Amino acid sequence: MKTAGYDVVLLLNEKFLSQISGALLYNGFFTFHGREDLSLRLNSSQLAKIPTDLRGFLNLDYRFKLNYEPHIDFQDNNKIGVLFDVRCYFWFWEGLELKFDLVCSVVVPISIDELTQKFCIKFEDSVVSELKIKTQYTLDESVTVVIHPVINKAIHAYFSKKENHFAIDLPTIETYLPYTKKVDANKVQIELKALKTVSSDAMVLAFNLFNYQGGNAAQLSDFARNCSVGLAISEMAMNKVFDFFWTHTDWDKSFRKTGTFHINLVDDVLGVLTGIADFVVGTGIKFATFGFIDTEINYLGSDFEYTIDIDFKNKPTFDIIAGNKVAIYNLGFNLFVRLKMYVTLEGKIKLDTSGPIPDECTPWEDDITISETRKTIKVFDIGVPIRNIVVRSCTGQINLKEDENVLQCKVVDFEFKLTDFIPSDCLFLQLPAKIGDLLVDKYKSKIIDAIPPYVVSPKFSFDISKLTDKIESIEVAPGLTIEPPDIPWKIHVDAKKLEITDSEAILAADVYFDELNEVIIPVPKYVVNVNNNEIHKAGCDSIMDTYEVHQHGYYLLDRALKKNYDGCKKCLPAYHKK
Repeated sequence: MKTAGYDVVLLLNEKFLSQISGALLYNGFFTFHGREDLSLRLNSSQLAKIPTDLRGFLNLDYRFKLNYEPHIDFQDNNKIGVLFDVRCYFWFWEGLELKFDLVCSVVVPISIDELTQKFCIKFEDSVVSELKIKTQYTLDESVTVVIHPVINKAIHAYFSKKENHFAIDLPTIETYLPYTKKVDANKVQIELKALKTVSSDAMVLAFNLFNYQGGNAAQLSDFARNCSVGLAISEMAMNKVFDFFWTHTDWDKSFRKTGTFHINLVDDVLGVLTGIADFVVGTGIKFATFGFIDTEINYLGSDFEYTIDIDFKNKPTFDIIAGNKVAIYNLGFNLFVRLKMYVTLEGKIKLDTSGPIPDECTPWEDDITISETRKTIKVFDIGVPIRNIVVRSCTGQINLKEDENVLQCKVVDFEFKLTDFIPSDCLFLQLPAKIGDLLVDKYKSKIIDAIPPYVVSPKFSFDISKLTDKIESIEVAPGLTIEPPDIPWKIHVDAKKLEITDSEAILAADVYFDELNEVIIPVPKYVVNVNNNEIHKAGCDSIMDTYEVHQHGYYLLDRALKKNYDGCKKCLPAYHKK
């Protein structure tokens, strides 16, 4: 069993981590400036030996930015490992630039809120586990002695600043069901029983509901390797959730559904009958008027308008079956059905100026329409109240309600004959057998559609783009601002596979941002750095020095130039004006 004896198991794997890492890269994470005053490392006697007008040379300016999206993996003891490949810039002596790449590894604990069962990666709690400078040349030891402490201090300062408190909520299960008022009495009792790293690419979270104590952590495994997230919920848990849902939510147990439908066979039959009536009536009028007056009756169609009122009387029970089938028992309700039939006809009266002379013998258009009318006629209006219906056996299916992220069970068929509850003198039973059967079958399908699905799982939260504190833009230098890290993108959950066994439901889904799933063809040839209003050819070395959040792509150079962007001095010197 994928649930390993627990009620609910949630699995996160590398595809999910890939979305997080891409979102971090393209939303300004780990991009920052700073300054280190090296004079603070000197004692007073050493500092006194340096002339005041030269002390500005003791300022060390730096800038960090990600080269690629970070690599994220799950680690033991409820931790996340993040590996950054960073481009570092250092400016010595008010102008001398040193540029190199840096590999930085940090370990981030997963924060767990015991009250809400929320899981969160809070980067302000990061611990730097490794720093490795990558250069094509050997740095002098005196340089590394200065740079290493600055890097360590800068990274810790970045994560500790309030404006950089970048926190990502991991998928979890909610304490409230849909249609529920958020009060303590309506909370689903959820308890995290196991949090296990099953590989560097997958972590499993196991929950129990309503004080259940079962489960075996040793049996937890990676059961959704080709998708971002996996969910397994036991049949016992689904029954517990449905029991709670029935008694604690605001889900109205009385429903009304209205609509219209169409039956082709009815049109075929009425079309023939109308044609016969048109022939009989038209022939009689022509004979009486010596052929000068003609009538025409056209059948345009029929529609059935229905109303279904359902009032549930008792809570059904269910049993899941392999192959995504659910046996539902003792579905009891009161039912009122109403059916109206409308027929639309078109009638024309024509003057035949040729009289009894056949139309094919006259060289002119001899039929003149005197009047034309269209009328919709109500053929019947049937209302049948049916009380205390108990359907002993129904068939249902489980599916994911994506806007709520819950599993629900929907009735798809039941053994119920509407004609068994209709009085013998009802017009239903007086219609031709084929038409009557079609009407009954159509109405049965509408009743099934009207029965709303039942919630059978907790609500799953997939909000992985939440910032703990909203901070305004930060000015890091005159004319240069950095937006605080945030992911304003909307997350999507795309169910890929739903497997039902006789004891549990297993769902595999992809969780993704639209912005990261797009494939752009063709690739824009020009990139604008909106921070300094400079346009570059794609591939220009200067683009590597810009933050991703400041890069806008353009297909046409002319369009970018008309927005007053300046050409790069290196790659577009002909358009460089500043």
